[in-house]
Amino acid sequence: MRLLFADVYILGINWFIKNGYVHVVGENIEAVGEGEPPLEYQYAEMVGGGRDRLVVPGFTAYTIASSYPFRALSSLSKLYKVVGKLSYEQAYYASLLAFYELSISGFTAVISVEPNPEPVARALYDSGLGGVVLIPLNCSELEPVDDPKKLLEDLLQKFKGRVRVGLLACSSERPSWIPEDAVVVDGEPPRRLVWNPWLMLGENVEDALEKLVLEPNKRLGLGEPLKPKSKANLVVVDVSEPPAWIPSSELIDWKWLAGSVPRVETVVSWGNIVVDGGQHLYVGPEACRKARQVLAEAIEKIEKLVGG
Repeated sequence: MRLLFADVYILGINWFIKNGYVHVVGENIEAVGEGEPPLEYQYAEMVGGGRDRLVVPGFTAYTIASSYPFRALSSLSKLYKVVGKLSYEQAYYASLLAFYELSISGFTAVISVEPNPEPVARALYDSGLGGVVLIPLNCSELEPVDDPKKLLEDLLQKFKGRVRVGLLACSSERPSWIPEDAVVVDGEPPRRLVWNPWLMLGENVEDALEKLVLEPNKRLGLGEPLKPKSKANLVVVDVSEPPAWIPSSELIDWKWLAGSVPRVETVVSWGNIVVDGGQHLYVGPEACRKARQVLAEAIEKIEKLVGG
């Protein structure tokens, strides 16, 4: 699919175009430039943007997606234990709701650590977003997954492309059975689950951009944000009026967005239009109603743990 965003402000990590365009072909950004787009770019299947629209790089969430209905739990180990008891259907719908909120907030990719990765990966695919679901390995704070080798081998056959399954390696010990093509992330489980990237920008812009854009782009191999040949992960926001109103194009900078929650108009993930006109195109009201029904029993069972 060919997408064109024209007559827009474009804000990269350390650069800005006052009046420009972004041309997307398939999963990748083909061109970013100033002024009027070349004639051959103007015959796209979808044309967006326009006056007072700002294009920024997509954000990546590092999270435990299936924890979304139980996010009031204060302990990581307790939270992980709760989501480990979810059925396939419950984990799927809990994650689907998470991906819905993440995408309409401006996240275009997800790295999620999960004790039951298959339903979460399926929900990630169905949500239109891309990313990787990680099986924890040698993570002392989390309960170990049964037979991670077999689980990884099975899921590598099922998920490829914009949704993949890999390992979170919490120690330097690397088993010999890890396939060469598997995604392996070195580090710790997420300490803080962030559901809205704009609020994190309000704390420290440079640190937030490193954690939400630059570092995960390297981990996922997405390329340099908003540059040709990189993955087409981008967000279009409306800065014509509050929230996040910017009174002059001369003032556009990440610091003007920090702390506000702008109206997210369009979200593109791996070239897929996931959100358009502020509406989610993959997850509709019926799916949300079904999710609430499926999760009602699980929520009732762990009510006494909430706030613990």
